Amino acid sequence: MKPGLTLCCVASLLICVTARAQGDDSEQSGDERTDTETERQESDAPTAPATEGLPAARREVPDYDGRPPPGPPPEEAALFVPRALLAPLHFVFEYLVRRPLAWLFTTAEREHWDFIQLIPFAQVSPSWGIAPTALFDFGLTPSVGALLWANDVVLPHNQLLVHAAFGGDDFLRGTVADRQLLNTQTAIEVNAQAWQRPDQFFLGLGPIAQSAYTARYGQRRVGVDVGVRVQPWRASHFLVSMGAAGNELYDTDYLASGQRTMTDAVAHGWFPGVNGLPAGWPGYSVYRQRVEGSIDSRQLEPDATGGVRVEAHLEHAFDLADPLDRRWLLWGGGIGAFIDIDRGRTIGLFTMASLASRLGSRDIPFTELPDLGANLRMPGFLPGWIRGESAVLSVLEYRYPIGVSLGGFVTASVGNAFRSMFDGFTPGLLRMGFGIGIRSLGDPGQAFTLTLGIGTETFDEGLGVTTFRIVAGTLRGF
Repeated sequence: MKPGLTLCCVASLLICVTARAQGDDSEQSGDERTDTETERQESDAPTAPATEGLPAARREVPDYDGRPPPGPPPEEAALFVPRALLAPLHFVFEYLVRRPLAWLFTTAEREHWDFIQLIPFAQVSPSWGIAPTALFDFGLTPSVGALLWANDVVLPHNQLLVHAAFGGDDFLRGTVADRQLLNTQTAIEVNAQAWQRPDQFFLGLGPIAQSAYTARYGQRRVGVDVGVRVQPWRASHFLVSMGAAGNELYDTDYLASGQRTMTDAVAHGWFPGVNGLPAGWPGYSVYRQRVEGSIDSRQLEPDATGGVRVEAHLEHAFDLADPLDRRWLLWGGGIGAFIDIDRGRTIGLFTMASLASRLGSRDIPFTELPDLGANLRMPGFLPGWIRGESAVLSVLEYRYPIGVSLGGFVTASVGNAFRSMFDGFTPGLLRMGFGIGIRSLGDPGQAFTLTLGIGTETFDEGLGVTTFRIVAGTLRGF
């Protein structure tokens, strides 16, 4: 290699190495200056809040199609009118009853408060015990009493209930009910009752009942029933029973202003179509055979939600003192559908009809006829208010949970009683009733309720409010 070329190559290599070293020094000093400036700027800047560990903020859903948001569901629109009409009562039950009770029972279950585990609110019933009872049905005689229950005492899988109630010298009641379970679906039931009370109502028979023409009477009754009950599927049931009872009817001094005794009211002609004293006065004895059943796709309470119910009943009865001339049939049925709106909140519509058909030459005792005021069917009316040889009723009901063993309800009903086979029926003769309340879930023999109800005149009379009813206490369902 030539010496000049070699010197040139060496010089070029030295220049490149020197330039690279200067560049590295420049970058390092530049990085140092940048880091220093950054540290100074960060120290001067305000401290940002820490976001580590917090969820990222949700962005709004983009409007992809430009359509407005959906409106309220149909069930909300359907409930607007009854909610508006019952808003004052709803406020009382929601904030003074439901919420305190929901807190009480939820806390009692969580904390295992044994003193609250009593019938009718117990989750697991003790083998035996005694509980006080009380029933205040304004317009009727209030009563207090005691309920004794005992399980597996007489025989294994046996349930014994004994109830006694007292409302004064003229109000006494005793009930003994025994249920022997043959298996998980079948039971033999025996029910014996003896009671007297002075506060029964009679406002005539048929659709035209007016509070200005109210008769009161007393009744004594002793009876026993024996039956076999089968619960084959969910809330479905089938019952075959027979029984006998003796009844005594009498005039009472349990009268409010403007009311009369039965004999006095009839003497003044208060009840058109009733020839003399009503059938069965002053007493009768009866033997009955009954078959009833239902197909109900809902679960048993307190797990009942939506479903369909179809029911029917047929009862043959006769007066033991006159079995040929005074005998009759009680028959009827109903159908309903219930929709689970949300988490145990259900809305249902149920329609039923009850009829009494005379088989002999004598009329049926009036106390055996269908009564829409009994068993809180139309909670605004007292027992005896709506009574006739036939009756029809439709109920729209909204139920909602309060606690594990307690539920609330709001009902609107329309119906009335008529003569034989709905003689004279027109839509204008129907009445309306509204109710709101709470009730314990489970065995109806130990049911507790607090119910407020109102009843109206017929559509033809303008649907003016004619009755108001408050029921509070333990119902005797066995």
